[in-house]
Parts: sequence; structure tokens; C-alpha cells
Amino acid sequence: MATLAPRSIAASRRASALYCEVHGSGTPLLLVHGIGASGAVFQPLLPRLAARYQVIVPDLRGHGHSRRLPGPDSVARLAADIENLLDMLGRSSCVLIGHATGGAVAQQVAHDYPDRVRGLALVCSYARGAATLREHVEARLRPELFRLLGSRSMAALAARGAPAGEAGFVHDVIAANHGGRVAPVARALLSFDSRSWLPELGCPALVVAGERDTTAPAHHARELARLIPRATLRILPHAGHWLVKTHADALVDALLPWLAELEVSA
Repeated sequence: MATLAPRSIAASRRASALYCEVHGSGTPLLLVHGIGASGAVFQPLLPRLAARYQVIVPDLRGHGHSRRLPGPDSVARLAADIENLLDMLGRSSCVLIGHATGGAVAQQVAHDYPDRVRGLALVCSYARGAATLREHVEARLRPELFRLLGSRSMAALAARGAPAGEAGFVHDVIAANHGGRVAPVARALLSFDSRSWLPELGCPALVVAGERDTTAPAHHARELARLIPRATLRILPHAGHWLVKTHADALVDALLPWLAELEVSA
């Protein structure tokens, strides 16, 4: 594992660069976590992915080791951070894998910087943050809860609502953040809506949903797969929102054949 090494890039860009870890070698895979989490959410996937690929795992601004950076007011800013990180690492393009709201960031990168994205894998994600009345209510409340309660209290609440086997993992990845800085990121991501431009995406996409996901139910995945022209849909049986932990092998089993097809068609 290696951390980000400065290159011949302007000092101002280095100062605003995301913290990241780099594992393995080969075709770059860049993994994007969701709001309130950190790159640590992908730890269960790393051994198998890094055995075949170079896996780049950043912490988004306001999160984890990047919590010194202020939260942005737009998803476009988060996407620009990813493009800046690719420049810092000297990578012209990558395959983006986004979990939950990290999938919204990945979509924005593919839209704003299409030449930088070879493929797009969206896991437990969405095209719009709220498609039902319940989701609209949650989208309004969650940023304010982060701001008022802080990440540790939000971690405790999320852990209590998580299924058995996920609670400790959910608590740990959320508690490491700064609640006040996560709040503006949450507002930006939960108001995200890519439906108008998803049909313009030219890269291949893999959309993965958990059959039992109540945070980003499978109807979101079906909408993504319908709107993205070159999309493949996979729904993992018995899996919930944190399937990156509970069904890590099943997720990697879905990713590896798709990634192999990308390399063949490149």
C-alpha cells in the first residue's frame, strides 16, 4: 500500500488534494465511498481486487483523512477533486467504482470528464436521491442530522438501524468523520439528479444492487440500468446496503468478469 506522492503539480492543487491509498498494480480502479463513510468501507474488497488491478482509494473532502478539506457545495466539486487526484497520480483514466452516494460522484466524473473514465460500476446507488415520499423526507433530514448530532451520534443511530453483521462496520466508517463538514456534502449529494444526462454517457457501466437494500432500494438500480445506454444490471440475493462488507466476495465475483470484458474491449 502507498499513499499519495506529490508530483510536478502546482502547490495549490497539492494542498487541496484528497488523501488516498494505492494498492496493487495494473489497470487503475478508483473506488468512491458515500457520504458519512470513508475509503475504509472498501477494505473487504481490496485483497482480491488489488491482486489483479491498481486500486486507488481516496477519502472525499470532509471525510476520513481528507476531513481537513471543507465540504463542497456541489457534486461537481467532488468530481473535480477526483480528476485532480488522477492528475496527481499521473493516471490519464481509470475505472470508477462508486458505492451509495459515491456512485453519484462517479456518475458526475463520467459526465464532466468522459475521457478519464473507462468504465463505471455503481453499487447500491441512484440517479436521483429521492424517488418516493419516504426518500424525500430522509433526504431533507439527513444533512441536518449530521450537522446537529455530529458523526459519532449519527454513527450510533445508523448502527442501531443496520442489520446484524453490519452494525459495527457501519458505526466505525461513519464515526471517523467531522459532522459539520459532512453536512454540506450530504446536501449536495442527496439533491443529485442525473436522469437528464445519463443517456449521454458513452462508457460501459455495471449497476449492482442488494436485494434487501432499504437505503437505496433496487428500483434505483433498475432506473440507472434503464437510463445508461451500455449498462448491465446485477442484483445480489440477500444483500443489503452495506454489501461491500457483508457480501464482498459476491460483489467482487460480479465485478471481475465485467472488468475483464472492459480490458478485452479497450
